[in-house]
Amino acid sequence: MPWARIDDDLITNPKIMSVGPEAKLLYMFSIIHCSKNLTDGFVAEKVGPVLARYAGISGYDTARDELLDNGLWETAEHGYNVHDYLEYNPSKDDVLALREERAKAGSIGGQRSAASKAQAKAKQMLEQNSSKTEPNFNPVPVPVPVPNPVPIHEERETTASQSRKVRETPEKTKQIYGIFAAYCRGLGIDPQTIPKDQRSGYLKPAAGILEAGYTVEQVEQCTREVKAQPFWQDKRLHLRHVADELPQWKLGGKRNGAATRRGPAIDPAPSGGYTWDEFNAKYPGPAG
Repeated sequence: MPWARIDDDLITNPKIMSVGPEAKLLYMFSIIHCSKNLTDGFVAEKVGPVLARYAGISGYDTARDELLDNGLWETAEHGYNVHDYLEYNPSKDDVLALREERAKAGSIGGQRSAASKAQAKAKQMLEQNSSKTEPNFNPVPVPVPVPNPVPIHEERETTASQSRKVRETPEKTKQIYGIFAAYCRGLGIDPQTIPKDQRSGYLKPAAGILEAGYTVEQVEQCTREVKAQPFWQDKRLHLRHVADELPQWKLGGKRNGAATRRGPAIDPAPSGGYTWDEFNAKYPGPAG
């Protein structure tokens, strides 16, 4: 689902200040409609009254005329265009391309997981068959000391830890660290300056980036460009934020890139296109 981008300076925009409450509400609903339905900013003539009904607007004609008179809507064939919608929001083609990119990344990860499980099962069957063919040199049962019982939760933690050790080969661990180091280079910091007790929070996004097939060069360049944006200059850019930006960055869309553009109407949100509520919901809590 795409995100509708609303500038947090919207309330002081001269055009917005020139229209009434119902026109403001109609304008907001029209942006949400375009984002949800991928219309590239187009509002069909028959859709306008429906949006007004959803918004509880009683004077649709008056609100529509105010938006047209103040340049927030523009007349188009069979409807209206939201002024500069594509200047600050992704187009339908960009959204569909991003969805396809993420679907491919998820498919690759699923295929690798299935192959890994198949290899593990084959190894288990081989070990079982080998044990059946070995001669029994000790047919008489020998008492074996029973160790102290291990609590169930400790046993589960031990099993999970052993499983991780089986899956994470030295080569893969080295590659994951390479992604982490590329992120640090993009920020211009030494990886050793991040405390060891905090590094575990970087392993999952680094492994996900590696599984999706991104290179260390792409991670470093994406990190550097995202960090250079005004919104991130005085905030902590975590590796999971970079992981979220990489698909759009690779497509050339630079989801946060609009933050440096300035148009004649509404400036884009400094958070890279999210409202604060959306941003906080997407990146909850302090970075690990």
